[in-house]
Amino acid sequence: MSFEVLYSINGVISLVFIFYILRQYLFSIVTLRNNDLDNFTDYIPNRTVSILIPARNEERVIDQTLEFMSKLDYPLDKMEILVLNDASTDGTSKIAHEWADRYPFIRIVDRKIGGLGKGDVLNQGLRESKNDIILVFDADYTPAPDTVKRLVRWFEDPKIGLVQGRIYVVNKDTNILTKMINTERCAGFLCDLFARDKLKISNQYGGTAGGFRRELISKVGEWDVNTYCEDTDLTCRALIAGYKIKYDVSVNCGEEAPDSLKAYYKQRYRWIRGHTICGLKYTQGLLTSPFLSMREKIDSFFWININLIPILIIIGQILGVTQYFLSPVVQTPQPYSMAMIFISGGATVAMVFASLYQIKQMRYLKFAILMVLNSFIMSFIISIKVYLDILFNSPFKWNKTERSIIIRSTTHP
Repeated sequence: MSFEVLYSINGVISLVFIFYILRQYLFSIVTLRNNDLDNFTDYIPNRTVSILIPARNEERVIDQTLEFMSKLDYPLDKMEILVLNDASTDGTSKIAHEWADRYPFIRIVDRKIGGLGKGDVLNQGLRESKNDIILVFDADYTPAPDTVKRLVRWFEDPKIGLVQGRIYVVNKDTNILTKMINTERCAGFLCDLFARDKLKISNQYGGTAGGFRRELISKVGEWDVNTYCEDTDLTCRALIAGYKIKYDVSVNCGEEAPDSLKAYYKQRYRWIRGHTICGLKYTQGLLTSPFLSMREKIDSFFWININLIPILIIIGQILGVTQYFLSPVVQTPQPYSMAMIFISGGATVAMVFASLYQIKQMRYLKFAILMVLNSFIMSFIISIKVYLDILFNSPFKWNKTERSIIIRSTTHP
């Protein structure tokens, strides 16, 4: 390979890094210039809603979740709640049935065979449900009373196929790990998704604290049970089919973050592997969809392939060293990729700052450095392992995130 070819490839890699960095800084600026975190005006419900709660061995959290669900401010004749008990071997079914006995709008679907993945559970839930709007909440989620109203109102726009609400961490002060995860979630939901919504570029459905039209599933198909990121998979198919995705920052829904490194690693591996598979499956479709604008196509390409960054870093370093030795003139090594890493770290901190500034929780800013280090170490390692596992077709079984006893809360920020 000639010096000129190496130089060109390394230049392209540098341009990719520059785009990601500028994108993060742009999102930070947009977030800081917009502070309308609550744009809700009362919505008169006129749509029927089915709420799906997939649950496998969730006895530690399902009681509190159903307590919050029972307090949802939505007409009972227009709402049903389905607890999808995925062949639990603990007390999940018993607890759920106790709530169903008290509230007729809560139904329990007891699956005899479980552990086949969230997508498989949701497919059955979709068939069991009867309403035109489907909302999904994980079994540890605690929605505010007006959550359904806030989410459903966007479906008055026929172009919107999916809606995603804001998620916050309820156990953020448990330990250093949960504090770091809190900064991740703030940067993601109060900056990344928020800015993308403001800029009207392609957004993402997160698989919980959100929902979609039943009509969308009839057009793009049910969940793919062979993916480990059913939310990203559905996002891609919806965008390719011409549906828009709305992010509502005014929604407040609590979740429990993993409080151990083992649980955190398993969760992130599943997310990154699923997201990477979606990138391999749908990049071409996103780039060629007649329903996406050019800026939507460009941004879709970059967010769906975000896990390529560690691979590009390695390639960039190898090419940089090779380029140095093949150079026809004496030169000083230029570690472009390493410099980009440090600049990118600053961009990530900027996103955390912008998000925490919005909600006046600047005391968590110090954990942004830990978040950056985690991205460059754990995420780096996981991404490389994921690509190697996919390359060698290593088997992987879907696994749920283990819950602790969730911190009881009756208020939302």
